[in-house]
Amino acid sequence: MNEDFYIDPDIHQSYTLPASVYTQQQYFDVFKKELFLPSWQWLGGKEWSDSLYTQMPHSFLPGCVDEPLLIVRNQNQLSCLSNVCTHRAKILVESPSAKPFISCGYHGRCFSPDGRFRSMPEFEAAQDFPSSKDDLKNYPLSSWNDFYFTALQPKYDLNTILAPIHQHLSSFPYDSLRPEPNLSKTYHVRANWLAYCDNYLEGFHIPYVHPTLNKAITYEDYEVRVFDHCNVQIARCKPGQKPVPLQKGDPDFGQNIYAYYWFVYPNFMINFYHWGISVNWVLPKTTDETEIRFLTYKRNDIPDSDFADTALDLTEIEDEAVVESVQKGLMSLTYHRGRFSPTREQGVHAFHRFIYTEVFADSENIAP
Repeated sequence: MNEDFYIDPDIHQSYTLPASVYTQQQYFDVFKKELFLPSWQWLGGKEWSDSLYTQMPHSFLPGCVDEPLLIVRNQNQLSCLSNVCTHRAKILVESPSAKPFISCGYHGRCFSPDGRFRSMPEFEAAQDFPSSKDDLKNYPLSSWNDFYFTALQPKYDLNTILAPIHQHLSSFPYDSLRPEPNLSKTYHVRANWLAYCDNYLEGFHIPYVHPTLNKAITYEDYEVRVFDHCNVQIARCKPGQKPVPLQKGDPDFGQNIYAYYWFVYPNFMINFYHWGISVNWVLPKTTDETEIRFLTYKRNDIPDSDFADTALDLTEIEDEAVVESVQKGLMSLTYHRGRFSPTREQGVHAFHRFIYTEVFADSENIAP
C-alpha cells in the first residue's frame, strides 16, 4: 500500500489525495481508464425524445473520452450505437439527420436503425459476409425520469447508483420539467476536474465565498449524506425562501429544503430546487482545464421570475475563482496533502475514498 494515496475510511484520521493527481498527466490518463470508461455518462433529457431528428451524433465524454456515439430514435424508442462504420471506420453521422437508415458517406455501407448491417455495394464476392462483426455495436442506454445515460464498459448498475436519489425524491414532479436552452450555459475553468468536484462536494466554503447563497440557506444545519456511488448535500431554507416540493413518504417531508445537491461519482451533479433541476456535467479536458455544462430543466408550472432569483451564475463564477486559485496552489512545491474537516467535508472524503478504492488500491496505477 502506498501511503501517499491511501484514504483512511475514518475521516478523523484521513488525509486527502496528493497534489500529484491534480497536476500530472499520468494520473489524468489513469482516471480516463479506471473511472470514466466504466462510468455512466449523461446523454440528456426530453430534448432527445422530442427531437425532430432520428439520428443524433454524440460523444461519450467530450474532450476526455471522445468515443463517437449515435443516438437513434426509432418509433419513439431511443438506442445508443457506435457512430463508426464497420467498413473503414468513417464517422457515419456528422450532424443530426432525419433519414430512415444509417448510411456511410464514404463507400455506401448501410445499417438499419437498430445497427444491424443492411447493405454494401461491391461486396458480392466477399466470403463469409456479412457477419455480426459488420453490425454496429449497441451500447446500453438507460432512462431515469426522462433523463438518459449510457456506458461503454459499465461496472455498476445505473439503477443501483441512482437509488438514493429516487428514495429521497420519488415524488418530485419530473413530468413537469422542460429543457431550457436559453437558461443553460457552458463554463470553462482553468483547473483540474477533481479540484472542481472537491469544491462542489462541501458547503464549508459557503459563508466565505458565496454571500448571496449564504443569505438563502441556514448554514448551521447544512447536512451531508453519503452513499456508495453518490452523496448529497442538503441546504435548508431561511424564512421567505421557497422549498423543494416533498410529499408524505419522502425522508425529509415536513422540512423546508432549499436544495438537494446530488453528486453522482465520478463527474455528474444534479441539483433539485423548488423551480426544477440544474444538471452540471463535468468534462475533464486537461490536467488544468475543465468544461462545465450547466443544463436547466424548469417546471412548467413555475413562473420565470422564480428562476431569476436563483443567482446560479454568480455562485458558479465565485466557485471558479476559488478553484482556479486552488489549482495554482496545487502546483506549489510546499503542498502535498491536506486533512478533512470531520464535520464539514464528509462528501469530499467519501469521494476520495471511492477514488482510492476504484483506482489507487491497485498499486499498478501509482507511478513509482
